[in-house]
Amino acid sequence: MQFSTTNTINRPAPAVWSIIREFTGIEKYVPAIAQSSVDGEGVGAFRTCVLQDGAQMQERIVELNDENRTLQYAVVDPSPLPMKNYVSTMKVQNKGNGTCELIWSCTYEPNGAPVEAIEGLLTQVYNSAVPGLEQLLA
Repeated sequence: MQFSTTNTINRPAPAVWSIIREFTGIEKYVPAIAQSSVDGEGVGAFRTCVLQDGAQMQERIVELNDENRTLQYAVVDPSPLPMKNYVSTMKVQNKGNGTCELIWSCTYEPNGAPVEAIEGLLTQVYNSAVPGLEQLLA
Protein backbone atom coordinates (compact mmCIF):
# COMPACT_ATOMS: atom_id res chain seq x y z
CA MET A 1 0.00 0.00 0.00
CA GLN A 2 1.03 3.62 -0.53
CA PHE A 3 0.05 6.71 1.42
CA SER A 4 1.04 10.38 1.18
CA THR A 5 0.19 13.80 2.61
CA THR A 6 1.35 17.24 1.51
CA ASN A 7 1.22 20.13 3.97
CA THR A 8 2.30 23.74 3.77
CA ILE A 9 4.54 24.89 6.61
CA ASN A 10 4.83 28.61 7.20
CA ARG A 11 8.57 28.46 7.76
CA PRO A 12 11.55 28.47 5.33
CA ALA A 13 12.53 25.16 3.76
CA PRO A 14 16.17 25.24 4.98
CA ALA A 15 15.01 25.70 8.59
CA VAL A 16 12.45 22.88 8.39
CA TRP A 17 14.95 20.61 6.68
CA SER A 18 17.59 21.29 9.35
CA ILE A 19 15.24 19.82 11.98
CA ILE A 20 14.03 16.82 9.96
CA ARG A 21 17.47 15.78 8.68
CA GLU A 22 18.91 15.56 12.21
CA PHE A 23 16.68 12.50 12.88
CA THR A 24 16.78 13.42 16.59
CA GLY A 25 14.13 15.14 18.65
CA ILE A 26 11.15 13.97 16.61
CA GLU A 27 9.13 14.15 19.83
CA LYS A 28 9.49 17.95 19.64
CA TYR A 29 7.23 18.09 16.60
CA VAL A 30 5.27 14.79 16.47
CA PRO A 31 2.98 14.56 19.54
CA ALA A 32 2.48 10.77 19.20
CA ILE A 33 6.12 10.27 20.22
CA ALA A 34 7.02 10.78 23.88
CA GLN A 35 10.81 10.52 23.47
CA SER A 36 13.48 9.33 21.08
CA SER A 37 17.16 8.56 20.94
CA VAL A 38 19.50 8.08 17.99
CA ASP A 39 22.44 5.73 17.59
CA GLY A 40 24.81 6.74 14.78
CA GLU A 41 24.39 9.40 12.13
CA GLY A 42 23.58 9.55 8.45
CA VAL A 43 22.49 6.55 6.42
CA GLY A 44 22.26 3.51 8.68
CA ALA A 45 21.60 5.46 11.90
CA PHE A 46 18.92 4.02 14.18
CA ARG A 47 16.27 5.98 16.05
CA THR A 48 14.37 4.42 18.93
CA CYS A 49 10.99 6.06 19.49
CA VAL A 50 8.92 5.65 22.62
CA LEU A 51 5.26 6.24 21.82
CA GLN A 52 2.87 7.99 24.20
CA ASP A 53 1.51 4.59 25.33
CA GLY A 54 5.03 3.38 26.20
CA ALA A 55 5.44 1.09 23.17
CA GLN A 56 8.80 1.31 21.39
CA MET A 57 9.83 1.07 17.77
CA GLN A 58 13.09 1.38 15.90
CA GLU A 59 13.65 3.27 12.66
CA ARG A 60 16.70 3.22 10.39
CA ILE A 61 17.79 5.91 7.89
CA VAL A 62 17.76 4.46 4.39
CA GLU A 63 18.52 7.66 2.47
CA LEU A 64 19.55 11.19 3.42
CA ASN A 65 19.83 13.69 0.57
CA ASP A 66 20.57 17.30 1.54
CA GLU A 67 20.41 18.56 -2.05
CA ASN A 68 16.83 17.30 -2.51
CA ARG A 69 15.94 17.72 1.19
CA THR A 70 14.79 14.10 1.37
CA LEU A 71 14.95 11.71 4.32
CA GLN A 72 13.87 8.11 3.89
CA TYR A 73 13.63 5.76 6.84
CA ALA A 74 12.31 2.27 7.53
CA VAL A 75 10.61 0.97 10.65
CA VAL A 76 12.42 -2.14 11.86
CA ASP A 77 9.99 -5.05 12.21
CA PRO A 78 8.52 -6.14 14.49
CA SER A 79 6.97 -2.86 15.65
CA PRO A 80 3.85 -1.87 17.58
CA LEU A 81 2.37 -0.32 14.43
CA PRO A 82 -0.52 -2.07 12.66
CA MET A 83 1.66 -2.45 9.56
CA LYS A 84 4.88 -4.08 8.44
CA ASN A 85 7.54 -3.29 5.84
CA TYR A 86 6.92 0.41 6.48
CA VAL A 87 9.25 2.72 4.56
CA SER A 88 8.65 6.46 4.82
CA THR A 89 9.97 9.47 2.91
CA MET A 90 9.93 13.06 4.16
CA LYS A 91 10.64 15.65 1.47
CA VAL A 92 10.83 19.41 2.09
CA GLN A 93 10.18 21.64 -0.94
CA ASN A 94 10.71 25.39 -0.98
CA LYS A 95 7.56 27.33 -1.92
CA GLY A 96 9.03 30.83 -1.56
CA ASN A 97 7.96 33.69 0.71
CA GLY A 98 9.29 31.85 3.77
CA THR A 99 7.08 28.79 3.28
CA CYS A 100 7.64 25.21 2.24
CA GLU A 101 5.77 21.98 1.69
CA LEU A 102 6.36 18.80 3.62
CA ILE A 103 5.54 15.77 1.49
CA TRP A 104 5.43 12.79 3.84
CA SER A 105 4.75 9.48 2.15
CA CYS A 106 5.15 5.79 2.85
CA THR A 107 4.72 2.28 1.60
CA TYR A 108 3.55 -0.47 3.94
CA GLU A 109 1.70 -3.75 4.30
CA PRO A 110 -1.32 -3.83 6.64
CA ASN A 111 -0.79 -6.01 9.69
CA GLY A 112 -3.73 -6.44 12.04
CA ALA A 113 -5.82 -3.42 11.06
CA PRO A 114 -7.91 -2.34 8.07
CA VAL A 115 -6.36 0.06 5.56
CA GLU A 116 -8.83 2.81 6.52
CA ALA A 117 -7.71 2.68 10.16
CA ILE A 118 -4.02 2.68 9.19
CA GLU A 119 -4.47 5.65 6.86
CA GLY A 120 -6.41 7.51 9.57
CA LEU A 121 -3.49 6.97 11.95
CA LEU A 122 -0.95 8.06 9.33
CA THR A 123 -2.97 11.18 8.50
CA GLN A 124 -3.13 12.14 12.16
CA VAL A 125 0.59 11.60 12.78
CA TYR A 126 1.81 13.20 9.55
CA ASN A 127 -0.45 16.26 9.84
CA SER A 128 0.44 16.78 13.52
CA ALA A 129 4.05 17.51 12.53
CA VAL A 130 3.13 20.80 10.83
CA PRO A 131 2.14 22.84 13.91
CA GLY A 132 4.97 21.21 15.84
CA LEU A 133 7.56 22.30 13.28
CA GLU A 134 6.07 25.80 13.08
CA GLN A 135 6.24 26.13 16.88
CA LEU A 136 9.82 24.87 17.01
CA LEU A 137 10.85 27.48 14.46
CA ALA A 138 8.82 30.37 15.90
